[in-house]
Amino acid sequence: MHQNKNICIYMPTASYLTWWAEIVAINQWLYLKKYWYDITFISLNCKNQTNKFKSLKKSNIKIAYLTHKTINKKILKNHDLSHKYFHELYLSLWEQLYLYLLNNKFDIVINHYSPAWLFVPSSMKSCMLLHGTPTSINESDIIWVEKSTYKVAVSESVKIWWKNLLDRRTEIKVVHNWINPDEFHYTWCNHKDIDIFFVGRNIEIKWIQYIVQAAHYLKDTHHMDLNIVIGGTWPYQDTLKSLVRKYKLNNISFPWYIPEDKLNDYYNRSKIVTLPSYEKEWVLTTMLEAASSGCAIITCKCCWMKDFIIDGYNGIFSKKKDSRDLWKKIKKLLDDELLRNYLWRNAEKTILNGRTWDNSIQNFIDIINK
Repeated sequence: MHQNKNICIYMPTASYLTWWAEIVAINQWLYLKKYWYDITFISLNCKNQTNKFKSLKKSNIKIAYLTHKTINKKILKNHDLSHKYFHELYLSLWEQLYLYLLNNKFDIVINHYSPAWLFVPSSMKSCMLLHGTPTSINESDIIWVEKSTYKVAVSESVKIWWKNLLDRRTEIKVVHNWINPDEFHYTWCNHKDIDIFFVGRNIEIKWIQYIVQAAHYLKDTHHMDLNIVIGGTWPYQDTLKSLVRKYKLNNISFPWYIPEDKLNDYYNRSKIVTLPSYEKEWVLTTMLEAASSGCAIITCKCCWMKDFIIDGYNGIFSKKKDSRDLWKKIKKLLDDELLRNYLWRNAEKTILNGRTWDNSIQNFIDIINK
């Protein structure tokens, strides 16, 4: 049933970044429009817009643009997404946002980053989406989150982290992150030619070098010359390539960018998706995508991963920062096709039983309708 509500979604970075929080913000409009007619999306006006944001524009939605003449170039070039620069961006846009909200009547303003709350008029309800936890915390962060009308965490792990920090009486609801099974699903293919697939930001906490080290050991000791694809961006990729040259691994490729319409095909071709992150992984979109697309998953028992993976049922845990344990788990799965099929079929069930967009968006609607 449609609700006659006027909703504002504020995500200034959504126009030029394509990480999980930005995707969530854009998808919120796409899914919420099924229930509300009047939704405005506020973002930063910049030249280099992402394909995801362009798809939003093609849907003929109402977009309000904020401008920034002196925005730090590091932000726009994606070279530094630290909270320092995010704070700088949000604080520099406060006056434009406040005046826009003041001049337009919204029933609720949905924010995806804590400083945004400060500039929402007190007469309006606000919802804070807690996607994760900052590297460092200060009193302002606590106040901004506390003062929002609704607090929604994307996982139980995020909720627990914030509950330990805030007043214990603070109510935080959980709306699990989700995917669209229509976009990510398994289509039978004759040959899974990719042994190991990784896609994501090439940064240190992802611990991708352990995938390379495990491949080196398996080739050197078990004569397994694996076909590995490591997709993603950022300068850390150069370090990985140096490691590949050092170990003389010829079958590791590094596609800089994998288009969204090609990503499901990469999952379908992959036997294993390996995600050995060891900290600050409150949402791993790639895990959900892989789970829905016919891949066996190896990850670490930390952060959000343990909220989704049941070891031995829908994935396998590897010890953190332990390349020896990782190569053992990789070899075990590569040697056992029946186990791989068992894991991914159960992972697919886990997605369909509560991690699809229609389930999560309905839970979100129930929260902000109170």
